[in-house]
Amino acid sequence: MRHRLSDVLVAGRRILLFLMWQRGMLMAEEVRYDSSGDALPSWAVMRLGTSRLRHGGPVSAVTFSRSGSKLASASWDGTLSIWENETGRELVRCTADVGEVYCVAFAPDERTIASGAQDGVVRIWDAATGKGFTSRKSHDGWSIRSLQFSPDGRYVASGGDDNTVSVWRLGQHHASRVLRGQSRSIQSVAFSHAGDLLAAGSLDGTVRVWDTATWKAVKMLRARMNVKTLAFSPSDRMLAVGTGSERIGSDGRGVDLVEPALQVWEIGTQMLLKEIRWGERTWAEEGVETVTFIDDERVALGERHAVHLLHWRSCKDEWQYDAGASVWALAVTADSRRLAVATPASSLPIVGVADGKRVSASVGHEGRITGIDVSADGKLIVSVAFDLSTRVWSPETGHEVAVRRWDTNLIKAVRFVLGDGTVAVAMGKKGEAAVRLWDTEKNVLEEMARFKGVLCLDAAAAGSMIAAGGDDEAPSIWDVASRKRLATFQSDPGFQIVLSRDGRRLAVRQERRLVIWDCATRRRNFDKEIDPTHADSCAFLWSGGHIVVAGETSGVALWDVKTATRTLQFKSSVVPVLTLASTADARYVAAGCGDFRVRLWDAANGDLVAAVQGHRGPVDAVAFLPGELKLVSAGNDSSMLIWDIASLIKQRGDGGSPTDKNPGPGKGDDSD
Repeated sequence: MRHRLSDVLVAGRRILLFLMWQRGMLMAEEVRYDSSGDALPSWAVMRLGTSRLRHGGPVSAVTFSRSGSKLASASWDGTLSIWENETGRELVRCTADVGEVYCVAFAPDERTIASGAQDGVVRIWDAATGKGFTSRKSHDGWSIRSLQFSPDGRYVASGGDDNTVSVWRLGQHHASRVLRGQSRSIQSVAFSHAGDLLAAGSLDGTVRVWDTATWKAVKMLRARMNVKTLAFSPSDRMLAVGTGSERIGSDGRGVDLVEPALQVWEIGTQMLLKEIRWGERTWAEEGVETVTFIDDERVALGERHAVHLLHWRSCKDEWQYDAGASVWALAVTADSRRLAVATPASSLPIVGVADGKRVSASVGHEGRITGIDVSADGKLIVSVAFDLSTRVWSPETGHEVAVRRWDTNLIKAVRFVLGDGTVAVAMGKKGEAAVRLWDTEKNVLEEMARFKGVLCLDAAAAGSMIAAGGDDEAPSIWDVASRKRLATFQSDPGFQIVLSRDGRRLAVRQERRLVIWDCATRRRNFDKEIDPTHADSCAFLWSGGHIVVAGETSGVALWDVKTATRTLQFKSSVVPVLTLASTADARYVAAGCGDFRVRLWDAANGDLVAAVQGHRGPVDAVAFLPGELKLVSAGNDSSMLIWDIASLIKQRGDGGSPTDKNPGPGKGDDSD
């Protein structure tokens, strides 16, 4: 009887655990949506910004479907996306798992897309499901820089760094033709609209044109400068060629630097109709990165920071669109109404051809978010990004409260100070940098201090003290209220600085070493090599005088500052940690990681509590909201997510797994 009762209790316990596990699964599968109506990842309760027309890395290529209803883009984040043109909603995502993807093309029937990447493989994807169903190795493994379908959809032509053009007939496993004759990388390939010609532009300064019926070379245009892009006119009578700033000699090698140019050639006569040099325009020295015809008289071209709609005969701009970054690729709809713009930023703006104004809504940041901070009362979140903007958000509503755009080319960090909505922003470039104070309520700006180099910045929890330093300047601490420098530390410049919450200690990361200073006495309390390579990030946990440090090869560990010894190694922590944050009570430590995940550890025992993923790229910033166990993360995809950590921990206590059920690119558990 006693054994039967024991068996019943064991069986009941198993059933109870199963039901608890099942309840945890149902909790994780509860679907929430952001303000745009797009689904949030498990355990995320809000998105600040948008996921529409956003990648997790630089957007390298873009193309419209023939009908113009869809848009495909390729990114260095290793993915391709198909978007709905009107709304920007993501329809399909393809994951190449090969690193950087450089080019993408829509098949004429819109049923498939083709991509080329750094591994030299042409991949064909199902445009409805995102599944890859065929791939062809080409270009001897060299990177593929450009590809395009023939107008009848029978061929895919690709140009690569092996100086050749490969032509594939769909359905065959080997290249139908390998077209040679150019001595440097093929940067651009294009079929004529009629499909009877194929052109390829090379860094050797030539454009070769082949007859697609015989695959014989029939034309060669000598641009005399490295060719970066080309495009046929709608009538197929002309070819636009964009060049860089390298003049090419007769042997195909660079001779010297000259002004880059836009050239327009008449194909039949091989006559240069127009050449517009950089000296006549304001184009950047890098040259014309991309060009496409709107009609036979107008071209859209991209260069550093701008898109121009140009009447090429008269050399007059119809409009100019400020892209905020180098324009790598352009695509125009068949009806010439919309133009998509690909840049090193993660966003994909769409502008109207008629007026050059943005058609797709601008929501939130449009570039990699590099820093975030949460106000002391938890009512505001501030973020900075590569789009040269600082934005203040309400975590309650998810809306922007204030936006400030800057004219500098680098914003390093941001911190709330003084407790009244004032934000300290570190910005500048090497040789010229500053900390500015921005009153977000009154929109008043004040420069607090100037520095020699690129800045690091941190603030104490009370916000009355900040620490600043740079590549060429020793770290110092400042009283924000009086705008006075309190102390300068005789230390080599650091790559990162972190103030303790009470403002009593300052940590400076120097290559492989971590140095900790007493802010009152200016004495060095800690000086130790903490990793064989270097420490990527550090965050203070003043629980018994400890600090948490993440090393490139040594993982995340807890160090005793007084004894300079490692006291706890966090489990499953040898991962690419980019940033760290801790709760105010030092109970939990969170990390933003290069594998697109956010990880959470229990600081008491080093156990991994959770590993979740919702960003499309590396997570560059994390911060806890005070008063409640919620975490904000931001990354390369230019959006932020607020995570319900309390519910996640509760599920783990009910028997759930610490790892998100859909881990994404990391593919696997978080074990060492």
